[in-house]
Amino acid sequence: MTLATYINDLLYRYDCVIVPDFGGFVTNRMSAKVNNHMFTPPTKQITFNSLLKHNDGLLANYIASSENISFEKATTVISLAVIQWQNELQTKTVTIENLGTLSLSEGKKIIFEPTGTVNYLTESFGLATLETSAILRLKEQAKPLAPVLIKKEHKGIATF
Repeated sequence: MTLATYINDLLYRYDCVIVPDFGGFVTNRMSAKVNNHMFTPPTKQITFNSLLKHNDGLLANYIASSENISFEKATTVISLAVIQWQNELQTKTVTIENLGTLSLSEGKKIIFEPTGTVNYLTESFGLATLETSAILRLKEQAKPLAPVLIKKEHKGIATF
C-alpha cells in the first residue's frame, strides 16, 4: 500500500489532504480556459503547503477503513512513509504518483511541482483538452441582394 494512492483518492472528494508532520496537498478550482485553438476543461490545481502538519484524521481514517486496520496502525503507516520521504528529500527529489515531485530548496523549504496529468474535479470527468483547427475567413466584398418580389393578396386578387 502506497500513501500516494490514498492521497489521490481523497483529492477527488476533498479540497485538502494533510499528511501529518509533513504538509498538506491543497486543491484550487480553476475555470475552463480557451487559448488560441485549445479548450481546457475546468480542473483542480494541486498545491502543497508545508505548514499544514496537524493530523486532522482524514488520511488515517481513510487508510484504516480501506485496509481494515486500526487507526493507530494507519497512523504508523503514514509516519513511516513521512520518514522515508524526509530522508529521500535530503539527497534527491521525491515523486508522488499522479501528484508531482517534491524537492528541497537551498533554504531547506519543500518545493512542489505538480504533474497536472490528473484532473481531480469530478464535474469534469471524461472531459479532455480539445484542439480545434483554425477557421479561415475570406475577405470578399458583400454582394447586394437582388430585390425580391413579394406576392400580396387582397380580397382574392394577387398583386406584385
